[in-house]
Amino acid sequence: MLRFFLPASFLVLFSSHASAQLTNNWVESFGGNATDRILDAAPAAFGGTFVIGTTRSFGQGFTDAWMALVNSSGTPVWEQALGGTSAEDLSAVVATPDGGCIAVGSTSSFGAGGEDGWVVKLASNGSVQWQRTYGGAGDERFTTVDVVKSNDFAPAYYVGGVAEFGDSKLDVWILKLSSSGGITWQLNYAGEENDSLANLAATDSGFAFVANSNSSFTQNAALVPTIPFFRPWIVTLHPDGKPDLQRTINYSGGDAINDILPVKGGYVLAGEIHAMAFERGDVWVRKIDLSLNSVWDRRYGDHTWTFFDGGARVRAIQGGFLVAGSTSTAGAGSDDLYLLRLDNSGNRVGDRTLGGSGFDGGTALVVHGRHAVVGGFFQPGSLQPADGYLARVPLPGLSTSFSDCPPVFPTSPNDWTSVLAEGVPEVEPTITTAVTSSSAAILTPLSTRTVLCP
Repeated sequence: MLRFFLPASFLVLFSSHASAQLTNNWVESFGGNATDRILDAAPAAFGGTFVIGTTRSFGQGFTDAWMALVNSSGTPVWEQALGGTSAEDLSAVVATPDGGCIAVGSTSSFGAGGEDGWVVKLASNGSVQWQRTYGGAGDERFTTVDVVKSNDFAPAYYVGGVAEFGDSKLDVWILKLSSSGGITWQLNYAGEENDSLANLAATDSGFAFVANSNSSFTQNAALVPTIPFFRPWIVTLHPDGKPDLQRTINYSGGDAINDILPVKGGYVLAGEIHAMAFERGDVWVRKIDLSLNSVWDRRYGDHTWTFFDGGARVRAIQGGFLVAGSTSTAGAGSDDLYLLRLDNSGNRVGDRTLGGSGFDGGTALVVHGRHAVVGGFFQPGSLQPADGYLARVPLPGLSTSFSDCPPVFPTSPNDWTSVLAEGVPEVEPTITTAVTSSSAAILTPLSTRTVLCP
């Protein structure tokens, strides 16, 4: 494995102010001669970070899952590829109480047929403790996972994704799994068209999910002609999976919620708003109460819908929230990572971009005290394949004050409550025989840093 650290002179960290320089920050990338991406990350013990994604440069087949544990200095403790001769990916990861992690995604090499949901439980040393596929003859995939709180040492997991259940339409599919991967219960939640699960989060009273739906929800049929694209769909559920409350958001059509964060008295949502055909969206952050009513609603971007700005992850920090996503409004190239810090009322405290001249984006976010570890992908050059990157940076706004740039444009989209179609799918798990392989990924530094609204 080859590793290169950034020289200290480059550690200005997204700011033109030398006073922002800190000594415990780093930016590193991984990749080979094909496309490699980081898709999610989770906090590990002692300030480390579990990282997952996809690789075409290493492994056994067309696309394999890539997993690593990186310590607080940016050094990989271990990394490996996992997969078979066809396509695999891992798209979400969460730390487990035993010091390991559990990751979910999809596999086409193993399982019952087509694309199946895939769950992998890893120990802290990277060894696979167990893995299973879940699916039938159609296509299924998992996109999110969370740990269910438990009074004993055997946690359970909520795992969610999408599945085809005989009608060629994609339904939201959620399972509660035991600590060994057995199914406690499974339910699908569906409209008459395609629905996609973005994320779910466990709470003290159950859990909640956010999806993006093409379904019309028939009691609102009169509104459908004004909404030609999907719209966000928010549902809270009891621990047994039975729906409690739900809400769809009708604004422009094509808007998306990508993440949900439980907070005291409600939830914070992050995504992209006003993303209609031939138009680009803004970063969208919204706080709702436990009744799913809006508390505050904010957009961040150019507001002309010419450039792309979108939020992918939201995390709680002291005094507010941190959002990671992508922007083409500002930065060094076509799309850059966008890191946005908000106070408890949704007002911007600070922001940063990271990227080069190509298409770069952020899909992973972990908070370690006064620092964040962010991850995603970047293009070293316009005609080169993307590599994954991981960066440890100070929280925006710690060392530099900003004026109101870009401006905050509050708005309150039109909400309505919809009827939820609920079913119990007949899908059973199968044990996988995926192969673990050492990836020998090459790690190199990412050198471009820019500041949004300097």
